[in-house]
Amino acid sequence: MQLSEDHPFNGGTGKYEKEYSRGLTAAGPTKGQRPANGLGAQQATHIKQSRSIEKLTVAAQKPVVDPQKYLEQIRREQNELMLRMLEEERAQEEERVQEIDSMRKEIMSTYEEDTKARLEEECSRLELVFAEERQRASERIILTTKNHEARVKEIVLSMMHLGNKQ
Repeated sequence: MQLSEDHPFNGGTGKYEKEYSRGLTAAGPTKGQRPANGLGAQQATHIKQSRSIEKLTVAAQKPVVDPQKYLEQIRREQNELMLRMLEEERAQEEERVQEIDSMRKEIMSTYEEDTKARLEEECSRLELVFAEERQRASERIILTTKNHEARVKEIVLSMMHLGNKQ
């Protein structure tokens, strides 16, 4: 389908002055055949259908969720995450303890003073490194807990806000 040079879809104004100046007339229905809104019956039907589809689409984007179930789901997910974090930290702590214990056993079994001094220095360094790792893990757990509490608070407040609207 070829559009007029002045058709709005073709970047024109929709006045069709060039066509009228060349003696061309509109090929569509006459004014008496058009509905008051200027659309054909088929076009009007399509617009009504698209509007109802749009309403359904917008409604589908906002699913009806039971706020209490949603809150329980969030808490469950947060608890699972915290359990995973704590399990990981527990496993890492076991590795740290084993490494320090093996180093101390090696120190106890060594009779050479220079080797013993070097091992004790390495053991002290490892204890400092492990203390830093523990501190970081503790901070990560505390931050995660605070984030979880803030998220739960946000959900509870939104539930209260919804309750006030009804």
